[in-house]
Amino acid sequence: MDVAIPGVDVLFVAGFGPIVKSAPASYRLYVDTLGLPLKPLEGNSDYLTTDKLVGVTHTP
Repeated sequence: MDVAIPGVDVLFVAGFGPIVKSAPASYRLYVDTLGLPLKPLEGNSDYLTTDKLVGVTHTP
């Protein structure tokens, strides 16, 4: 995913972990609407993660 926002230069993401009421609604927002390349974590289908965004890493 390569999106340019004028005046914003993101170097890395330190952390992001929203708590949601509805996992399916969260999936629709982040994956279907925003187009983020998220996949369910093996063993926990409600936990979405990715290694496809530059500057974002996941350490369980």
